Amino acid sequence: MQRMWINQPSTLQPLHHLHGTNVLAIHEYDNTWRVYFLSGDVISMQVLSYCLSKGWNNGN
Repeated sequence: MQRMWINQPSTLQPLHHLHGTNVLAIHEYDNTWRVYFLSGDVISMQVLSYCLSKGWNNGN
């Protein structure tokens, strides 16, 4: 499991509504990760690699 955050700053990107969200991620397939949210109603979802950045977003 790795610390990552959803990096989708453009309003045209599919996960823009989650931009800046810290997640715990596990690599599943070539370009797919299973991400687990630290809070909220959604527990996990599959995310493409290009939507993620390593580490946690600290708001800077």
